[in-house]
Amino acid sequence: MRHQANTKYDNPGFNLDCNRVLSLGLGVAVGVWIVWFALNIPGLTLRPGVVGPGVTVAWLLLATLGARWARPGLAGAVLAGLLTAAVSLMAFGSVLVEQPDPAAYAEGAAPALPAAPLLVLGFLAFGAAVGGAGAALAGATRAIPPVTEPPGDPWLSRLAAVVAVVYIPLVLLGGLVTSTEAGMAVRGWPDTFGANMFLYPISLMSQPRIFLEHSHRLFGSLAGIATLLLLLRVMLDPGARRQFGVWTAPLFVAVCVQGVLGGLRVVQNNPYLGALHGAFGQVVLAYAAVLALWMSPMYRSVRTIAGDIVTRPLRVLTTGALHISLFQLLLGAMYRHLRRDESPGSFHVLLTHAAVSFAVVVFAILAGSVLLKFSREHRDQLSPVAGRIRCNGIAMHALVALQFALGWAAFIIVTTADKREGGVPTADQLGQAHAVPLAEVLVGTAHQVNGAAFLVVAMLGWAWGRRIHKAARRPSV
Repeated sequence: MRHQANTKYDNPGFNLDCNRVLSLGLGVAVGVWIVWFALNIPGLTLRPGVVGPGVTVAWLLLATLGARWARPGLAGAVLAGLLTAAVSLMAFGSVLVEQPDPAAYAEGAAPALPAAPLLVLGFLAFGAAVGGAGAALAGATRAIPPVTEPPGDPWLSRLAAVVAVVYIPLVLLGGLVTSTEAGMAVRGWPDTFGANMFLYPISLMSQPRIFLEHSHRLFGSLAGIATLLLLLRVMLDPGARRQFGVWTAPLFVAVCVQGVLGGLRVVQNNPYLGALHGAFGQVVLAYAAVLALWMSPMYRSVRTIAGDIVTRPLRVLTTGALHISLFQLLLGAMYRHLRRDESPGSFHVLLTHAAVSFAVVVFAILAGSVLLKFSREHRDQLSPVAGRIRCNGIAMHALVALQFALGWAAFIIVTTADKREGGVPTADQLGQAHAVPLAEVLVGTAHQVNGAAFLVVAMLGWAWGRRIHKAARRPSV
């Protein structure tokens, strides 16, 4: 018989795992938002009769796949669907107001539709129904399987991982905003052209730069809400608060600071704040990924490593790879944001960025190699995590190779492109602003996003090196 003291959720159908519900609800939400963004990109000109069903089908598919993963039970799946709908109201609000003609409308708040309150209630009910339908299709309507008490329960770390995933489209959108020179396309902050950010009519987002910048703001709000939910979940659990509260609170503070930096960049039209905003966003993503790793029971299971093992090279090289990557990130962000504003020394920054890329490659190769070697030579003692350490080393090698190639491609494009006079176009200048060449947008954004991915694996490698170094120095008992 199973010992009751070692398990949770023994009462079928009534107990809910909050971490599972939050992970499922937020995970589906970010997927639905990505589909919504993709179907509303200016240029596709898809009708609402196509966008609505497309989002609905994607929502149901994601809810089904998510229920198979989380197995939250029917009640948990319904609550997760309700959470998805609740956070998605920030995007759904764009259709809850009257839709002015973009050609005749200047700016300001549009009046809400008379049926807006009913539409909100209907949207919430729809989300709950989709969540329940997803659980039924996945065959996950039964009670949650018994799980061991923490620290064996991995769902808090999985919730943190989902929160980290929410930042990925935000970083991608930030790269697109910078590459397309859309950072100043929307006047005002935290308002949007004088309207509530979450009630700005979707009909007025037909201008590509406005759509990208406004969508970036919406995804930033989603990231803030997701981080707040993670913080509340940790702080309301005494055990989790003791273990992870001191690490989770800074993540929420960092997200708030990042939002303020983005807003001040717009209000003050300050490219230096834009560079800081772009670089700090990638650091926040990497920290969120490391936080999820720190919370993982598998990571915390590495306590002692027996034998006379030399771990100093592992720690030094992974730390060096992280630090040189952070420096390179700052250089890249400075050039991307300063080159259109005729800032003195921007070309010098580009040359320094290109020179430092060689040092980044060297450190990444060495750090990835030492991670691979350590995971291979000490596989027996690191059996639960050896595979993950090995994957981290492989990812460092693959991403730095791709980043080096993308970097030089971007270097050639920007140094041979026609010079565009003036700074980043403001909202008043959008009608006369020239579009950025597609090759420059795609290569520049790919270089920026891949750089963010490399920073994530570099910081994860640093975390593994730090953990292993401490485990090898701790006396075995």
